Amino acid sequence: MSDEQSHWLIDAIQQIQARLSQAFQNIEKLALNDSQAADNLAMIVMSIFQKALYDELLIKNQRRLSADVRERVRQQIHFLLAPIQTTTN
Repeated sequence: MSDEQSHWLIDAIQQIQARLSQAFQNIEKLALNDSQAADNLAMIVMSIFQKALYDELLIKNQRRLSADVRERVRQQIHFLLAPIQTTTN
């Protein structure tokens, strides 16, 4: 990956992470105490996505994410968010 591509990817990830953090702060059901908690949650969600992308696209050299990989990511994010949602009900 070139330096330009790396910078583009890092910028894109940071923008998505910032948007997720803002979205988490706006969801009253999550009852996050502060913006740092929302930032941390956004970082964890992005880590799940990044691992799937890196494993499939870079390590396995797959051009597309399979339905199985997408489902695994969905399940991991659900696993992460489910306890937060149940404690706020």
